[in-house]
Amino acid sequence: MHVTFNWLKDYVDMEGMSPKEYSDRMTMSGSKVESVVDVGKEISKVVVGRILKVEPHPQADKLVICQVDVGDKELTIVTGAKNVAPAQLIPVALPGATLIGGMKIGVTDLRGVESSGMMCSAGELGMNTSLMSKEEIDGIYIITDEVPVGTDAKPILGLDDVVVEFELTANRSDCQSVIGMARETAATFDEHLVLPVVEISENDGTGSIQDLLSVEVDDPQGCPRYTARMMNVVQNGPSPLWMQHRLLHCGIRPINAIVDVTNYVMLETGQPLHAFDYDKLGSKTILVRNATEGEPVVTLDGNKRILSNQDLVITNGIEPVAIAGVMGGENSDIEDTTSKIVIESANFDKNYVRNTSKRLNFRTDSSSKFEKGIDPELAGFAADRAAQLLLDMGVCQLIKGKLDVYTEAPSKRRIVVDGPWVNRFVGIDLEIDKMASLLERLDLDVEVQGNDLMIEVPTFRQDLEIKEDIAEEIARLYGYNNIPNTIISGTATEGGRTKRQRFELDLKQVLTDKNFYEILTYSFTSENKLMDLNIGSDHSWMADAIPLLNPLGEENRLMRTTLFAGLLPVISHNFNRNIPEGSFYETAVVYEKGSSNAKLPVETKKMSLGMYGETTFFDLKGIVEMLLEKSRISMQSVSFEKGDHPMFHPNRHALVHVNGKEIGIIGEVHPKVVKTYDLPKRTYVGELDLDVLFENGTGEIRFEELPKYPGVHRDLAFLADEGIPAGDIAKVISDNGGTLLKEVELFDVYQGAQIQSGKKSIAYSLYFQATDRTLTEPEIKEQMDRILEACQEELGLVLRDA
Repeated sequence: MHVTFNWLKDYVDMEGMSPKEYSDRMTMSGSKVESVVDVGKEISKVVVGRILKVEPHPQADKLVICQVDVGDKELTIVTGAKNVAPAQLIPVALPGATLIGGMKIGVTDLRGVESSGMMCSAGELGMNTSLMSKEEIDGIYIITDEVPVGTDAKPILGLDDVVVEFELTANRSDCQSVIGMARETAATFDEHLVLPVVEISENDGTGSIQDLLSVEVDDPQGCPRYTARMMNVVQNGPSPLWMQHRLLHCGIRPINAIVDVTNYVMLETGQPLHAFDYDKLGSKTILVRNATEGEPVVTLDGNKRILSNQDLVITNGIEPVAIAGVMGGENSDIEDTTSKIVIESANFDKNYVRNTSKRLNFRTDSSSKFEKGIDPELAGFAADRAAQLLLDMGVCQLIKGKLDVYTEAPSKRRIVVDGPWVNRFVGIDLEIDKMASLLERLDLDVEVQGNDLMIEVPTFRQDLEIKEDIAEEIARLYGYNNIPNTIISGTATEGGRTKRQRFELDLKQVLTDKNFYEILTYSFTSENKLMDLNIGSDHSWMADAIPLLNPLGEENRLMRTTLFAGLLPVISHNFNRNIPEGSFYETAVVYEKGSSNAKLPVETKKMSLGMYGETTFFDLKGIVEMLLEKSRISMQSVSFEKGDHPMFHPNRHALVHVNGKEIGIIGEVHPKVVKTYDLPKRTYVGELDLDVLFENGTGEIRFEELPKYPGVHRDLAFLADEGIPAGDIAKVISDNGGTLLKEVELFDVYQGAQIQSGKKSIAYSLYFQATDRTLTEPEIKEQMDRILEACQEELGLVLRDA
């Protein structure tokens, strides 16, 4: 937000106030000053001159000789500018003058002609040329107002001003105007605020607006108030120089008197305005409605925008003439031939404007103000203020009457605050009456009742809602620097990681000990990256993916549903840089659509594993078993079952279950995916659900006394169908081994000449032990018989001969 000292002085007495003092005190009162620029600080001895005569230079085709009246004398000035002509008023740097950058001006000889001084361009005077046309920049600056010759040019050109840039917080919508910052200035310096007096005599008008126009609002929530005035155009030329330079200082390019007035009032009051060409409307009706889906409108910048039914538009009853709160349409803009104008001063809901602006990726000065919320009470005042300025400038004549569709005026918020509570909360000691006087400087209505402050908040302070807001206002006006320093007190607590954090660190340490490298990949992916995993469009990884509204690019338009989309490129990157082997892991969140009733997506913490080089599927399975054991999960509750996931080799991957619940998948990457990602021929990956691991782990390390009695080993070798998983056999053995069976370990699998086709020899080592006695042979035989019987009945296994 930019404001100027000269503009603020219209409303607040700032006599004798230096820019440094002003910026320091405003910053300390909560209005942070970002920068202060003394516009014409370096410029001196520049006056208004009038060109009397222009003659060609006898010795140079590209130069002309000008006779210039500077008030007390005539000067001969040689220039190469092409836009000079007799009778023009121009800024003249007299001999001895100083211009921007410290440039000194004197008397010089140019091709045999003595030139005394210099006619100045906008750039040489340090004006904001970024908002000017090429013609204005390249030539001498022409003063369009009729001002006395010989007078100091700095006040005429706005060069005697100081521009202050404020960094405003989003909740202070009342400060996004010059009057708003003037109110803050008056409160900070305890000065009186003088607002502009707007008086319009309807008797001076012609006709009646009611005969020419009507206003209808279909969506009062989106447009709580719509105010309109009409005026006949007398002459729409340039606006006065003082207005042009105030606009330039605030970053707005002057265009013509009507447009400049709407921009000026927007900066002054914070209420955006728009002026329509009445004849171009082609209708006597203004209708505010929601756009139809796909409805087009060409805005003032010449771009065609396609609207949705969530966008609010201003129409002539049929077609849009403006996008509400954002920009007017090209089909109703002001031109030199405009004879009647409609001044729109409306209030639009901030959420409507924000959503439209965001969806169209189109932000304007108007939308940026509406997005923060604007007091609807401003609309009528701003319309009258614009009409008054156009009347005073002689640009327009008034058409009697004003249209004002006002759904419901907002009620003033009332807040009750306990004075002693404010003192305790802020850490100060103020009398209740002093608090009241500080708040009254902000135009709040305050009544003191005992120790309570009964506060009525004006509608322009939309940020004041609770007692803490009031305490902040008292503190900043009292002065943050005046609040006594105190030592922080409280109860010290011991810091530490949570149980979940320790759990994840333990798992990471297991992998680090096994030479795994931790990786970090993006949370975003794309349809192509997911399809490269050999899945179909109906797979959950694709169907449950969440699209981003504003992605960084097409390759990052979805939230990831699996960590594999980030893991496989890392493996490929290392392998293709001649790194012969590698092991990687990542712990991160994946995102999936929630149920139809869920407000937010489902976030699941997972761990991915990847290995290549001198490794096998069973190496990866062993790592997973170590992670399960570290999670305090009993291996008796764990099973590895054959899966049918399309990303994996059909015969070399397994689903991992704990207590019958799937917690992940491990295996060899499918050859198609290997080729797509340019991976090693044998690449092994896995993904585990950390949330389920954490839930199923005991979280405790339980001490058991070392056994006093010896255990007994027995080996079993079976002849089994080759399609029976080894894990199924181990489970049957464990389920039927009773409490004496402590361990079951696979130690041999054999298929060869001595084994018939379709069969395999598979052998297990069993360990029996009791804690209170030495086991006898009959006890062991009883358990072994039960195991053999179950293996034969349930799996059809045959015990091999020794």
